[in-house]
Amino acid sequence: MQSRYYFLLIIFGAAALVWSAYLFSIQILDPFNFAHMRRVRYIPRKEILIPRRGSIYDAKGNLLVSSISYYQIDIDRGAVNTWADRNDLSREAVFGRIADAISENSSLTKEAVLRRLNMGNRTSSIQISNKISESELDLILKDFSEQRLPGLVHNFASMRRIHSKRHSWSQTDRLGARGIQRL
Repeated sequence: MQSRYYFLLIIFGAAALVWSAYLFSIQILDPFNFAHMRRVRYIPRKEILIPRRGSIYDAKGNLLVSSISYYQIDIDRGAVNTWADRNDLSREAVFGRIADAISENSSLTKEAVLRRLNMGNRTSSIQISNKISESELDLILKDFSEQRLPGLVHNFASMRRIHSKRHSWSQTDRLGARGIQRL
C-alpha cells in the first residue's frame, strides 16, 4: 500500500515539476513570442480613416454640392528653438520666416501668425489655424520644404459641405410637378 502511495507521489511530483518548468519557460524565457502578441492585443494599431463625402450633381451634370477639407497647422516650438540655435538665429527671426511662409500661401495675415507664434512661451506646440484648405496646405508645405523651415505639424481638422447653387425652391418644386401645396 505504501509503495503505491510513494509511486503516485513521485508521479504527481514529477508532473508538477515538469508543469512548473514549462510555465517558467513560457513566462520568463518566452520561446513562443507571447510578449509581442500580448502587446498587439492590448495596444492595437489604430488607423484613423477620414471619410470622403462625394459630390452631388443634378441631372444635367451641374455640380450642386461638394466637400472641402480643412486642416489644422501647428508649429512645434521645440523644433524651432533647436533649429534657431543650430543656425545661430534668434527665435524672432525664425518666427518671422515662418510667418512669411504661412501668410504668403494662405489667407492669414503675417501679423495674425506672429501674434499666434508669440502668444505663450510655455506650450510646446502652437496652433496657428484650423481653417487651412488643402490647396493652401500644399503651398505651405512646399514653401517650408524649399526654405527648410522647421516645426510644421499638420492634421485633418474638419470637412465642410459647399452648396454651389443655393436655390430657394418654391413649395411646388419640392412637392412635385403636380403643384400640390400643403402647409
